[in-house]
Amino acid sequence: MVKRDFLALRDEWYQRLKDEGFNDIETDSNPSKTMTLKTWDSFKFSRLKSDFNDKTHRQWNNITMETTQIYFTKLEQSTSRISFVNDQERDIWEHFTQGVSVDAIAKKFKITFYRADRTVRTFLRRLKYDQPKD
Repeated sequence: MVKRDFLALRDEWYQRLKDEGFNDIETDSNPSKTMTLKTWDSFKFSRLKSDFNDKTHRQWNNITMETTQIYFTKLEQSTSRISFVNDQERDIWEHFTQGVSVDAIAKKFKITFYRADRTVRTFLRRLKYDQPKD
């Protein structure tokens, strides 16, 4: 099949899916026109080592994943205790609490890594010293 024929057939089927209300999880609306996910999972997962049956490593992986989920959940819950100077600060913090890396946040908001990192660290410091008393 010639590439031109393939693309025409693909476009036809994409249009059929769109007409039926199908919502694709991938998009090609990026500069490189490659298919990328519209949203990413916010948690980092450790890959298992070459020995898939390594029970210790799998347990470690599960503990790490659970701990990471708890960490970001607690950060997200703490958002109401933070006073933001502007909407950009709030957006940076919300992205961070969803597990987005500081580097990705800087690129998304077109700011320097240093500025994004400083914003996140400022809020983390505030939360550390403003713990609610039990």
